[in-house]
Amino acid sequence: MIADSAPWLPALPPFLLAGAVSIAAVPASIVLARRTKAVAEPDADRHLHPLPTPRLGGLALFAGFAVAVAVFGGGIAYRWQIVAVTGAITVAMAIDDILDVSWRSKLVLEVGAGVLTALLGITITFVTVPGVHSPTVFELGLLATPITVVWLVGMQVSVNLLDGADGVAAGVIAIVAAVCLLAAINRIQAPGDVQTGVVVLCGALMGCCLGFLMFNLPPARVFMGDSGSHFLGVGLGVITILGVAKIVVGLSLLVPLIALALPIGDTAFAMVRRRMAGRPMSEPDAGHLHHRLQARGMNPVETALTFYLATGILGCLALSIYGHRKILDIALGLLVVALVGLIWRNRRSATRRKQELIDDEGFIHITGRESRFSKIGGEMVPHIRIEEELDKLVGPAEDGKPQVAVTAVPDEKKGERLIVLHTKLDKTADELRKGLTAAGLPNLFIPAADSFIEIDALPILGTGKLDLRGIKALALEKTRI
Repeated sequence: MIADSAPWLPALPPFLLAGAVSIAAVPASIVLARRTKAVAEPDADRHLHPLPTPRLGGLALFAGFAVAVAVFGGGIAYRWQIVAVTGAITVAMAIDDILDVSWRSKLVLEVGAGVLTALLGITITFVTVPGVHSPTVFELGLLATPITVVWLVGMQVSVNLLDGADGVAAGVIAIVAAVCLLAAINRIQAPGDVQTGVVVLCGALMGCCLGFLMFNLPPARVFMGDSGSHFLGVGLGVITILGVAKIVVGLSLLVPLIALALPIGDTAFAMVRRRMAGRPMSEPDAGHLHHRLQARGMNPVETALTFYLATGILGCLALSIYGHRKILDIALGLLVVALVGLIWRNRRSATRRKQELIDDEGFIHITGRESRFSKIGGEMVPHIRIEEELDKLVGPAEDGKPQVAVTAVPDEKKGERLIVLHTKLDKTADELRKGLTAAGLPNLFIPAADSFIEIDALPILGTGKLDLRGIKALALEKTRI
């Protein structure tokens, strides 16, 4: 009777248990990660965290979810099938976190998780489109399995790409799970029906995410790794299949799509960006939304909050499909908060830039690594990373002065073009390019052979550091046609 008056109540026990188990399991996952060398090492490219960080947190996420579902999931349709498929992808991707398997192997595992889910009976069997008087139901028939597989693979890829900044993926998925929870509550027809089970699953997923965030908020002490991102992708995918995807409500499948618009959009843009840059789709990069926010000056906490706020707004808009009209008022309030916060932060940053941009001697004062990036084909390319490798290749100068400097000039096709200004060197441009390739730099990071320009001396500030403004001006002069 209590659950009838408070339909959210069945989510509370699994939420609390999943959170507690995840918190208890994280330390064990950290120990295991260190023993198996499943540790993410920082670099100057896309892993911007300062210290080596264990990346088997996905095991703790799954442990919290599985225990909660096992204990409180008696009324869940396909309870043990859900535990089996989420457990299988978690273990498989934990092996990837340890061994770093190829992208092809990962794709096979992602597709395998979708196929296994369909074989266990969890499929999208129909879609609904709103009509004048009532929704129209389209039975998928033989297309049910392939569409289910594509849906689950898409979920896994989107969450995996989302997991690139401290606290972002777990927090966003917790919010999306809350959206699915409210959607399920709105469609409960009778106690113990499918939607009641979805409420329990959402509570468990929210709980394990929030428990994990105790260790994953900036600065993160543990990463979820591929095991965690793929577990969350499959778990959320299954919830949406059992929940909104099996409800005869027009456009119901759009609810999770709208709520996940940020990671889905980032995934789509990454594909376009890499295509334009001539890079493989599977090659990691530092051009995702969270990288761009941090490159523009946001710290990790601000980046995570931006994702949470945007996901909350999109989730509220998605719930309007279910008749949650008051939710739109909440979305409007969140938009106002976001706008005020954005204006405040922008004015604060502008004031700081005015104070810090020019030093007492009239020189530009570079305040962070974001000042040494170029945007090429939609990709953020760090100059410092290239300079470091070039310094290793050319060796130290006798007088101790810098011999190479990387900058960029405008380019009609890709936005900017890398330029390497250098003094007289013993190596040719082709030799340096081969050395950069051997060092593991992506093709986009390697300047063209005609972009290496020899000069008598690099512009140096009175402090002995490179005069970046002078280097930029000199590069523009040398490349002017």
